Amino acid sequence: ASADALSIYVFGGYIDERRTTSSVERYDIAADAWMECDKLPYGDDNCPLVQTVVDWKMWQSVGVISFLVFPYSGGNPEDSSLGFCPTSNGDDGAKRRVVLRYIPGGNYPFSPVAIPSKVDEDETQLRIPIPNWHSFIATSSSSLNKAFLVGGMIDGKWTGRGFELDLNTLEWKELPKMAIARRRLATLVVE
Repeated sequence: ASADALSIYVFGGYIDERRTTSSVERYDIAADAWMECDKLPYGDDNCPLVQTVVDWKMWQSVGVISFLVFPYSGGNPEDSSLGFCPTSNGDDGAKRRVVLRYIPGGNYPFSPVAIPSKVDEDETQLRIPIPNWHSFIATSSSSLNKAFLVGGMIDGKWTGRGFELDLNTLEWKELPKMAIARRRLATLVVE
């Protein structure tokens, strides 16, 4: 779930022991009501689980509520322009999921996060920093303008790894490993 100070958004999730949903629901705090507002762009069958954070840069710079969507490994978007595209240089980019931006109420609410071009790279879309990573948790800091992904599983093994995403530059930085590897954890930034 992610909050924008007016609503709480819930993205996907399990609906029974084996099936996931692509539903995006919004809880309007003032109206005390839930409504389905969109669907994740991965199709109804085998929709990957995701983590989301508020995109503070968009909020602070242009006043638009938007979220960054970090998909776990597995499943392919129905529209290849939204994510699971190999990179032109043949590296492991096809295994590293593309991060999406979600803008509620837009005609095209989901789009890949474009990264600033660099002379020596062909990469044009922001991707999860390592392949085969899932069950991590995400949180963000409005004062630092950064998102953090930590814990989870990589290649079926629990991990203590974590990454910081600078929302100004869209560059990843690996954090020191946690003392204890864990998944299904909770995180919180205290500001």
